[in-house]
Amino acid sequence: MADIKNITDIDGDYFDINYLGETRTFSIKADEGAVYDIEIHDDAAGSPKFPKKYYNFDTEVFEQREQRLVNFVSKGGFNSFTVTFPPVEFKDATCDYNNDPTINHDDDDGKIVAGMTVTGTGIPSGATVSSITSDTAFELSASTTGGSVTNGTLTFAGIRKYTINIYAKTVPGIETKHVDYIESRDANGNIDLNKSFGSKSTLLSKELYQDVKKNIHIRCIAPRLETASTATVVGTVSNSDRIIVDKNTTNRNVLIVGDKITGTGISAASNVLVSKINPDNDNASEMKVNQNVSVSDTVLLTLTPVFEGITPSSTDPTQQVTISGSSDSSFSTSFSLTFRIDPSRGVMASRLPTADDICVFTTVEFGSSALAIPGEDTSSSTVYHRWPVVNAAKLRKGMLLDPARRGSGVNTTTPARISDFSTSKTIMNIQQGKYSNKVVQSNVEDTSFKAVDTQNNPITATNRKGIVTAQEGNIIFDVQQADALKSDSGVRIFGYGAEMIKALTGTEIKISNLNIKHTETITTTTTAAVQNSTTIPITDASGISTASTVSGVNIDASVANPKVTFKSAATGAANLTVSSKQTLQKGQTLSFDNASNSLTITGDLEVVKMGIDDVELYFDVERFLDAG
Repeated sequence: MADIKNITDIDGDYFDINYLGETRTFSIKADEGAVYDIEIHDDAAGSPKFPKKYYNFDTEVFEQREQRLVNFVSKGGFNSFTVTFPPVEFKDATCDYNNDPTINHDDDDGKIVAGMTVTGTGIPSGATVSSITSDTAFELSASTTGGSVTNGTLTFAGIRKYTINIYAKTVPGIETKHVDYIESRDANGNIDLNKSFGSKSTLLSKELYQDVKKNIHIRCIAPRLETASTATVVGTVSNSDRIIVDKNTTNRNVLIVGDKITGTGISAASNVLVSKINPDNDNASEMKVNQNVSVSDTVLLTLTPVFEGITPSSTDPTQQVTISGSSDSSFSTSFSLTFRIDPSRGVMASRLPTADDICVFTTVEFGSSALAIPGEDTSSSTVYHRWPVVNAAKLRKGMLLDPARRGSGVNTTTPARISDFSTSKTIMNIQQGKYSNKVVQSNVEDTSFKAVDTQNNPITATNRKGIVTAQEGNIIFDVQQADALKSDSGVRIFGYGAEMIKALTGTEIKISNLNIKHTETITTTTTAAVQNSTTIPITDASGISTASTVSGVNIDASVANPKVTFKSAATGAANLTVSSKQTLQKGQTLSFDNASNSLTITGDLEVVKMGIDDVELYFDVERFLDAG
């Protein structure tokens, strides 16, 4: 009768393999004398010309010939073996392209396959191989840029899956078995091989993935102040600093102090800025501007916030910071992010940014109608707290609704956040006293609804980590939203801070040692002498704002350096008005501190665990910058 020997487990790290390749050690826990085979193979590379490759324990490389480590005899306890995984990237230096999705190259014998990521000169960010035309040509997912390239070097990468198979063997005198099977499944009901235990057969399998390089892009965002709004003049304005429009100026989705106003009769060069809203507290449609203007009735005004055109932004990656690593990896690095706004404007830091000023966002599609909550007051207008969304999988309590003035946030009422909702009712209780009873009134919770409720809807997608990525549900906002929000798509939901970033991206980070400084000091020269006056003529007003202080030879700073209170033009030659009288020479150089159109944020980023997707982190500059 054969002796029974048990294989208990395969011990090892099953997190993703580094995209650059690495050597990893695994151990099989088995009884002394247990006999088994070890087989490790990758999946096919996506091309019929590339079948599975198997690991050769002698040469330590993956080869197309099927092979195993045969009849390994356990010494008892843990029996270790190592596997060297190759890089997931490769390069091709024969690529020709010219502002077109078609890329020609020398014969690659099918090595390039659809779905691979592509990087290189003139290749748009995030581009992939869309389709294969032949062994010498493929179609990119986007057109190349930058003109003609001949024999360009492109880098290709595609995700790989590796399978480790342990076969229990029966040999004369010994029967080897796996311990009893204990199954584990993910949220979508798929079997998780790595978390399952034992086997029902002679085969025990584990899986590993090797993903392409993952990138963290760091940019800036101003959710409410990146997009211009419009309003129509009501009543002719003649040489006045007051303008009445057809909208409620106290609504921050319409305008805020600091917006630049342009329209027929008001040029961008004149630098007309909103200085006060409802200046006399008697007309919510009135605003005050920083100079007298003349504009006709019914003229459509454009109200441009200070951060429109900021770079790098959610729509313009120019000068973004990119930090690369592998999925499931941990690493730390320092970063320096320089961002710019419209050269005619200036900003200054009101405080240092913090980790809670960093956000990510996802987009949602709302259902065709809201869902009124029992007890919710909808009497004043058609507004609702609760809304169905096509995908609520990654949404969390505390996330913020899109505050954009136009576009994705045009129908939102903000500020608003995803929040629990409850109603209360009044009850009467009899309270017994020593000599008499009295009725006591109290408020108690009547109904309660969760901020995010998937209502046990079917999970329609999980990622390869078993995390739910798609599931219908309802979300509740702490501020009622207008019926116009129904069926809107592409509406942003923002998550701030490490916890919300992890929920939306799967990447866990820590940010520390943040600092911010003006990238450059603005300087210009006087175009004429100034004699005991607050008006200073200068050669160029670019980057100067009402947050700027003036310094230089002959500047009278007996109390404090004077502040700029007004400039007559956005850029180019202009007259500045400063807060105290000055006497200056023609051609004198002046410096303007505390504000500019370019600032730099520095800090340290610790990636506790990188997710399986690229991440775009945004510093919300609205939170810590003041515009002038």
